[in-house]
Amino acid sequence: MAGIFICVSAESYHNLLTMDLMSDRPVMNWEEDDRIRLACRLIERYSGRITGQEIAAQMNLGYEALRKQFRASTGISIGQYAIGVRVNRAKALLLEKLALQLGYPDCFSFCKQFKQHTGVSPSQFWRMN
Repeated sequence: MAGIFICVSAESYHNLLTMDLMSDRPVMNWEEDDRIRLACRLIERYSGRITGQEIAAQMNLGYEALRKQFRASTGISIGQYAIGVRVNRAKALLLEKLALQLGYPDCFSFCKQFKQHTGVSPSQFWRMN
């Protein structure tokens, strides 16, 4: 993730990446499967578009085996997870850009004042509208 500035902690960012786009339910049903965790990390760390075939090749696994195991462990496809990661990165970057354009020193200050003024966080506000 070099070159990307995000206004949340690593733990919060991981939580953001694993959240359903329309609710607060985690997308991932994490099982103790290191291969799936590794595949997710590869997707999360890759800044561009990456395919399931490329992930499988990096992990020295067959694509079909990885695809089936990923869906069985997570309930979603590799592509759906990758799209979720990219969309959540975009949401974090948009929030950072918005905060800076409005003159706030960081996202935390913007989010705090936004919630004080509206009674809801920016993400809650976006879900409502």
